[in-house]
Amino acid sequence: MKKRILAMCFAVSISTMLIACGGASNSTVDVQEEEIAEAAESEASEAAEEAASDVTEADVSDIVGDVTEAGELAGEEAADGEDKAADAGEDGATDAGEDSAVDYSVFTSASSADVEAYAQKIVDATNAKDWDTIGDMIEYPIGSEELGNLCNNKEEFVAYANDKGFDEEALAKLQSWSVSDLWANYMGASIGDGDIWFRDLSLDNPEFKIVSYLGLYESEAGGEISE
Repeated sequence: MKKRILAMCFAVSISTMLIACGGASNSTVDVQEEEIAEAAESEASEAAEEAASDVTEADVSDIVGDVTEAGELAGEEAADGEDKAADAGEDGATDAGEDSAVDYSVFTSASSADVEAYAQKIVDATNAKDWDTIGDMIEYPIGSEELGNLCNNKEEFVAYANDKGFDEEALAKLQSWSVSDLWANYMGASIGDGDIWFRDLSLDNPEFKIVSYLGLYESEAGGEISE
């Protein structure tokens, strides 16, 4: 390889000397220059071919292997991303399913938000012992003469709440109550362990009313509402 390069340099030097000195005729110089140029081009082509031949099949195989490995790695990362996205979607669907597990449509056509807002209003008023607000939310009559707690209207209820009051243990449980504790069946929605029940007045009237409240049971039912 070095000999060929030296030969090329020598040929170029000769060409330069001939041009500089002008020792031969123009036609002779032209022919010699053309021959030298062709020889130099041939030598350069051979050198390039020899350099290219130095890249072995093993080198090509390594390059192809690197490209293939990079492609497989990118594919694995893309697959991992899709799996994570799918898992996140499943988790989100599961959480959404858990959040809406209570089917309020078994007793009302009202939205879940309306049902839960009404339940929260009951709990907040009870915890504040706001008997006037609770009195406005009750469907009368409530309670029974046999138990001595019959209330035919709001005034009688407020008097009963102030004079006799309600079970302190039941009241204490409501302090830690949350909407997630609300449950329902065809008879209505229940707060606590069945301590308070409310529902629509009728299918044609979606207005909620309390029908059982801390020991005061719906009079028409003749007793405690059960699940």
